[in-house]
Amino acid sequence: MLLPYRVKNPPARFPYATISIIAANFIIYLATTEYYLFIRDEVVRAYAFQLWKAPFANFFISSFLHGDVFHILGNMLFLWIFGPAVEDRLGIPKFLAVYFATGLVGDLTQALLDVTFLGENQPVIGASACIMGIAGAYWFAFPFSKVCVFYWIWWFWRGVFEVAAHWVITIYILLDLWSGLSRGMEHMSGGVASFAHVGGGFAGAVLCALMRVKRDTAELSEARAVHADAKQLEYMPFYALESMLEAEPDNMEVLRAMIPSAIREGKRAVVAAAIAKLGPELVVRDPWVVYGYLTMLNGDPGIYQSVHLLRLARQLESLDEHDKAIKVYKLIAETRPTEMEAENALFRMAYCYWNVYRHKDYAEASLAELRKRFPRGEMMPFAQALWKQIQGAAGGQQQ
Repeated sequence: MLLPYRVKNPPARFPYATISIIAANFIIYLATTEYYLFIRDEVVRAYAFQLWKAPFANFFISSFLHGDVFHILGNMLFLWIFGPAVEDRLGIPKFLAVYFATGLVGDLTQALLDVTFLGENQPVIGASACIMGIAGAYWFAFPFSKVCVFYWIWWFWRGVFEVAAHWVITIYILLDLWSGLSRGMEHMSGGVASFAHVGGGFAGAVLCALMRVKRDTAELSEARAVHADAKQLEYMPFYALESMLEAEPDNMEVLRAMIPSAIREGKRAVVAAAIAKLGPELVVRDPWVVYGYLTMLNGDPGIYQSVHLLRLARQLESLDEHDKAIKVYKLIAETRPTEMEAENALFRMAYCYWNVYRHKDYAEASLAELRKRFPRGEMMPFAQALWKQIQGAAGGQQQ
């Protein structure tokens, strides 16, 4: 027995659609079975999908029906394994469209081949065609993703191994194809709708190709496998983070995790190039990344205008990170000594030193530097008012 039970491909978002479909299937299973073991005959007669012999709405209803406990457990296991990553890649609307469209293609395939081999189409229930459609989509989008497989041979050999997703899914489709052809040539009816699985799997891959869904490379799949084991991006090696950033250049979580990793491994230039490519809007999108680049990596502040650096410092202030804001204000004052943003930076430094930390000497030094550089600047009235406030408070403390 070979049973996949996990993929090393963690999604970025919670799989709401996948979880909802699984929950709906279990709820309907409990409501339509006898002793929670086997589906009731009257449910099959009323709601199974049978082309030309049942209402088309039965397709949607029958895709939530399962014959027995093993049927639903097997289907939901496959959906839980492959669904979240596909949902994350496609988005919920496209994911649901692929789920039901491939299920319909699978059921139609089964019906047409039933007519070919048996002379008439058989009633079909179950989500297998839909789920194999999602597996086919996974085969297309994540062919090199690592799949963990449990094996059990007789009573003696059992364990787990990892294999690329394209091998696992291809083998299951080939087994279904062989099973369907064997039963068809023997004119056997009933049992597993193998051709529905095959049709759904092929349809999932074809639909993703038509939608031009992005495919992961072997390198990116390896990086995602490392992420699955490490759990947190901060613990991943730099090469894996670099592969993920190449695929998703605007992934702020990856970029943020790369900064300490770049320091450890001496790969500062890679992070610098990625941040420079994202441009000044990164200041608004993720001030933490820009701050880490400028301070931890000693990055080039020249890639930003003074106004962008000032905006970064004010954002850090608004987040109550005044010590970090002061470092950015200092950077502005040192690298842009004559620009008006430097005047504003010197005043904000003094303001933070006094109103947040009560560092009188530092605040006065910043104000003195402001008077020296910008004796007639726009911030001088505010600087004088702050100076008087500091002197008045200091005088009161001495009494």
